[in-house]
Amino acid sequence: MKMHCHSTKLACEGGIGESCVTIGWLYANGRVVNQSYEKAAWYYQEGCDGGAPVGCTNLAIMYDEGRGIIEDDVKAVALYCQGCDGGRALSCNNLGWAYEHGEGTAPNKEQAMIFYRKARNSGDTTGCDNLKALAGKS
Repeated sequence: MKMHCHSTKLACEGGIGESCVTIGWLYANGRVVNQSYEKAAWYYQEGCDGGAPVGCTNLAIMYDEGRGIIEDDVKAVALYCQGCDGGRALSCNNLGWAYEHGEGTAPNKEQAMIFYRKARNSGDTTGCDNLKALAGKS
């Protein structure tokens, strides 16, 4: 397994964003390496910058929840935007939630519905449920 980690790290250093996300996940979950949210966040950022939308999503969740880093809803929203633009349904759903509840952005029900629809259209059942609930409030 350590050889796999070494090759994955080399791929990350070579600019393969998905490999950076994999290393970030290992650090976030303490698999094969000692758990380190700081290192996880760094690798997720590298992955996001390297074109891996899942890295943006994972880092956004860390900022959203303050997991190992200082909670920052504004940064979370920006990263969720990148993840959603990259086709990550979870990012679209969480962005909808941010707009619905005014977390990291001004509340905007119309924007929330747009992002919930994107999540739903990507097969995210939570986005579908959130869209139905928000439509029922209107």
